[in-house]
Amino acid sequence: MYANNAPSFYEAYASRVAELKGLEPSGELTDRLSAAFNSVYRLVALDIDGTLTVDTKPDIDPAAAVLVAALLRQGVEVLLVTGRGRDATRRAAKELSERGDISGNLLSRLSALTNNGVVLLESAPGGDMLQRETSLHPGFGLDEAREAVDLALGELDIRHDTRPHALTSDGEGTRGALRIELRSDDDQVRALEALTNEELSGIKLTTGRYGATPTIDLTSVDKAEAIARVADRRGIDPDMILRIGDRGADPENDWTMLNSAAGFTVGSFSMSDEGCWPVLRDDGEQLFGTDATRALIDGVLLFPPLSIAPEDPTGVLNDLLRVQEISEGRARQELRTFEQRMTVRATLSAGTVRTVARARTLHAADFFDPRSGGVRLRDWELESVADAATELFELPSIQLPPPEEEPAQSWSMWTDTGVLLRGPEYYRGVIDHDATFESVAAPHAEFLSRGSDLIQQMTSRGFSLVDWKIALGLLDYARNATLHALVAAFGADDQPRGAAAHLALVDVSDVFAALLVDSDAAWDTIRPRLAEQLNSVCSLLRDASAEMGAHTIYGYRECDSFVENFMAAEIALRDLRESGAWDPSQPVLAVGLAYGGAELPAALTSVARRQGSTVLGSLLRLSTYGEARLDQTSKVRRGDADYVRELKEEPGRFMVLESQAKIDPKVPVILCDDNLTTAISLQHARDVLLLLDYRVIGAAVVRYPSANRAVHMNLDGHGFPDPTALSSYIRGLVAPSPYTRLVVPGDEQTGVYRNRRGRFNKAKERIEALLGIDGGGSQ
Repeated sequence: MYANNAPSFYEAYASRVAELKGLEPSGELTDRLSAAFNSVYRLVALDIDGTLTVDTKPDIDPAAAVLVAALLRQGVEVLLVTGRGRDATRRAAKELSERGDISGNLLSRLSALTNNGVVLLESAPGGDMLQRETSLHPGFGLDEAREAVDLALGELDIRHDTRPHALTSDGEGTRGALRIELRSDDDQVRALEALTNEELSGIKLTTGRYGATPTIDLTSVDKAEAIARVADRRGIDPDMILRIGDRGADPENDWTMLNSAAGFTVGSFSMSDEGCWPVLRDDGEQLFGTDATRALIDGVLLFPPLSIAPEDPTGVLNDLLRVQEISEGRARQELRTFEQRMTVRATLSAGTVRTVARARTLHAADFFDPRSGGVRLRDWELESVADAATELFELPSIQLPPPEEEPAQSWSMWTDTGVLLRGPEYYRGVIDHDATFESVAAPHAEFLSRGSDLIQQMTSRGFSLVDWKIALGLLDYARNATLHALVAAFGADDQPRGAAAHLALVDVSDVFAALLVDSDAAWDTIRPRLAEQLNSVCSLLRDASAEMGAHTIYGYRECDSFVENFMAAEIALRDLRESGAWDPSQPVLAVGLAYGGAELPAALTSVARRQGSTVLGSLLRLSTYGEARLDQTSKVRRGDADYVRELKEEPGRFMVLESQAKIDPKVPVILCDDNLTTAISLQHARDVLLLLDYRVIGAAVVRYPSANRAVHMNLDGHGFPDPTALSSYIRGLVAPSPYTRLVVPGDEQTGVYRNRRGRFNKAKERIEALLGIDGGGSQ
């Protein structure tokens, strides 16, 4: 392990490097090596010939293919940087995919620079491997260059073959890059000297080898310049791209790429004291080839970007739109399956299809408001609600003539398409900045206690869709109150009560799922279980209020839909299991990002428990936008040695919501959040956990970034989620973010993140009015 070592390790390493390079040992060299090993690398640039191949063959080393596959499965982008042309590079990539068993979403993480950086090859989301071409440089005139080469080498009687790589053609001729293939190493030396003396304006010459054939590449750009351009496109710092090659001496074709603090050689090296570091064993001997590559990759901090801020966001936005299209298609399929399970649930509860209206065409939107996620009663269903339920929820009635003022309700509210079984009191904890836990817990406990009595009274009634909705509405309130208890316990640093609230939330999720989709539980057996769960939540609220009632609980969450959370949890666990990232016979730690991701660990725990697997819940508190010392998104993206040091000193608050005081870092981790816009918080949290030696295998996120958020993403200091991370590293993704579309950034008065009326979430304005709160345009 090269990172996280004692100072003496870097002193000894620097001494050996100085000896190999003929340098004087110095403190500056030690500091450079320490920084090189303790910075976070976001991407790996790999030479092909001599680095991923063996001996004098052009074929990919199977061991190297396994290494590349492992990087891609970790979510790391691998950038092949080669003197080969486009066709030969694609053949190498195909060999890598076949020998490393790389397919599907993993291929979107593989890209390539051909002709030493003239052309960038990428795989678009859902597209074929390396079929998208971008010219990073126009090249030079091939006819003139080829004539100059033939003339210079012909005068010295040096036998050679020229391999032109055409890129563009216009009235002035064909432009591109040129490779010269020679018969011997001696001819390569003589040819390089001859061509160096020629008038080849603007052309860069580097030596290389293709299999057993010595080569000289003539290009208009070198590998270092091309890597810097890719860094701009990815929105990351060039020094955070780990560079690995085998030919680092001047003027070999990896020289410019490796002459960087992030450059490491697995073969020859330059005499530079600022880069091109040899990879050493513990005894100081140099490692070569695949052995060196493996040791280096295992020993450095390699944390791929989840959030990027490209210089030109056009390409990234286009890829995000493609991801949105794919995600929406998959989400529709998943929702249809969920609705089929709901229909089976309703049919079995009723005992016969005939007693369930349109049982074959039940839709989630018949039960849940698509915008809020709350349970919804249609206008024509109000007359079928039991009187006790009408009184409990304060359900309004259709009145003609209408009342002069809007009815005052606490536990339900009118919407444009019916009555939502969520009233202003439901939203107090996420709307009111001054709300205490007691101000939410006390009324909820009273409401749920009456709800338990109502469920008991419903035992004489047969199954109906309306009663089903009333039961779901009560459970939604229990879920909301339990989540507030969890957030309050986390804020109060009360681990025992946090664990109790988490386990209660898991039980609520179990009952919720049983009510919605379980096909093996009768309606008459679920109702007593529901009543018992409501009473259990009441007890939790009252007990917690005695200790932390005065604790403020405001914490905005963007996704408040049990159905979306449940579906995202099922999809994420299934994808992780099928990808091989998670062995379901082993436990996994779900880390929710407080506050938005607080519910996801419970949803994952419930889903896993129903499938016979184990998920352990936890919460992690980090601030990326202003509350903590590490509040600069550019610092998170850069990931240099200072960033690593600060993360170690201030890793954030971490609470494991289980009886165990400590979880073994060997347990794999799934990060959880309800929504992402920039993914910078997710990246920040992932970096923290990796530095704590946890193995983060991916993330479960409910809502994916849509075009609605494009202006938000492009604001200064924000950024875009890396499209290649979505659906490969970040899983779930069942709904788009629904908030206000910005056409232009806001001004100083409204805040650049909000629209011209000072709103970010338009629905919040009405809730504030119903609660009598002056929102003042706050988020």
